Amino acid sequence: MAFRTEWLRREGFDPVKMAVIRAKGDSMEPTINDGDVILIRLKNGEAPRDGLYVLRLDGGLFVKRLQFDLGGVRIISDNPLYKSRDLSRSELAELDLVGRVVWAGKKF
Repeated sequence: MAFRTEWLRREGFDPVKMAVIRAKGDSMEPTINDGDVILIRLKNGEAPRDGLYVLRLDGGLFVKRLQFDLGGVRIISDNPLYKSRDLSRSELAELDLVGRVVWAGKKF
């Protein structure tokens, strides 16, 4: 799937700092389903805020909801069958934020 450069710019995104991937798995259902296409804004040095992110952790690539606080970050799967995980401030070095999810296309 491709996104028009004009649309990306109109939405406030720099086209060279964007990536498209297809989600795998059910851990983020019902928000993001297996096979959905997601558009991510690659990390740009901004301080992260709560939201959906693509991240690397423990050798894997994941789409997760992140909630930040002074103590660290909570990594959340929207599907209640999966447990949340908390990382303390000292463990944040293990977390590599690839980018923030800014759009998701549903597969029906």
